[in-house]
Amino acid sequence: MVDESIQIDRDAGKKPRQAADKEGNEGEDIISNMPETIICQILSLLPTKDVLRTCVLSKDWEYKWTGIYNIDINDVQRFSHKRTRKTSVVNFVDRIFILSRNASLKRFRLLCQQKYDARRMVTWISAALMRNVEDLEIVYTFEVLETLELRDCKWLKVDFVEINAPSLTEFNVSSNVSEIENCQMKISAAKLVKCAVSGLSLGIFDLSASSVSCASVGFMSYACDLQGIRKNGLHARLLLKGCSGLNHLQLLTDIMEAIDQSKQGPPLPKFNMLKRLEISTRCKIEAFLEFLHSTPYLERLRLNMWDCDDYDYDSFEPIPSCIVSHLSEVEFNGFNGMKPHVHLADFFLKNALELKKMSGLFRKKCEERRGEKNFWARLKKVFGDGNFEVDSEIKNMADFERLFG
Repeated sequence: MVDESIQIDRDAGKKPRQAADKEGNEGEDIISNMPETIICQILSLLPTKDVLRTCVLSKDWEYKWTGIYNIDINDVQRFSHKRTRKTSVVNFVDRIFILSRNASLKRFRLLCQQKYDARRMVTWISAALMRNVEDLEIVYTFEVLETLELRDCKWLKVDFVEINAPSLTEFNVSSNVSEIENCQMKISAAKLVKCAVSGLSLGIFDLSASSVSCASVGFMSYACDLQGIRKNGLHARLLLKGCSGLNHLQLLTDIMEAIDQSKQGPPLPKFNMLKRLEISTRCKIEAFLEFLHSTPYLERLRLNMWDCDDYDYDSFEPIPSCIVSHLSEVEFNGFNGMKPHVHLADFFLKNALELKKMSGLFRKKCEERRGEKNFWARLKKVFGDGNFEVDSEIKNMADFERLFG
């Protein structure tokens, strides 16, 4: 009797095994009964290629994937058969945008190694933008592309662009819209030689995975937009950070102003390979000095003297090592023969021990003072072999003495 009562107590509250199994098989589908917004949120966190597989689960799940707000396409991972990959990708992406019932997207990421029709690519990107995409990321791989030029592109809501082009040798981008300043662009090109970036704003360029050797950087500023000038100066510094292997650098328009206004940002890298520097913009002295200290092996320097700051160049301390040890050629553009210009030329004449040539000089003999006259005398003494140019007509020492002797 005791044993019976104990057995009854042990089984109290337990369901028969058969009944439990039956309930498990015919139980409620918890996920399917979740609110539609929760299901879409869960699906949006999964890879897109896996999300679309849910359409075969049941008739109810056939179109649940159309409510996702993240689209992530990788044409290699998604399609393994190379022969049919291109057509499959096109049909796949087209189907997503045609059937998608979500009015807005949080992210659209497209990683491409195949070559697609440009109009098709524009259609996909436009479809994402029409859905007010918050994060747009386009990654290309071009196996045979050698020259790429992006001119006046619309950069609305474009956050990140990565271009993989192992054969790319020249890359040019110019923009007359300010939206590019919020776009990050990474260029992976092991054979890249030339790069030119200019416009009303500079994007955030990463060239660290490239081997660019010749670059030109320009930025057209609005004088009243100090914040914009600083921001683009920071972007210019980040761009140059990825170009430390340059041997030729050209600085255009207002880029020196932007570099000068962004002194609190990251310092310029050491350009240990740079031999030639061209400053075709207003020469801001502090930014100019920063470049000289960052180019220890500079040999050729070309300076724009229009609207050049006046400065006590004798106060340079320490004198950049490139001037003392390597600078061999200086060319001036817009040299007017007046005090600020003469003082800068005289600074090079006194300190550049390897200087072999100085060109672009212009002399206003009737307006010069004693200090300027001393410079011309020193110039005549240093370049006894006639390796200097005053005006475009004077090529040698005989012409110099004839006109200015």
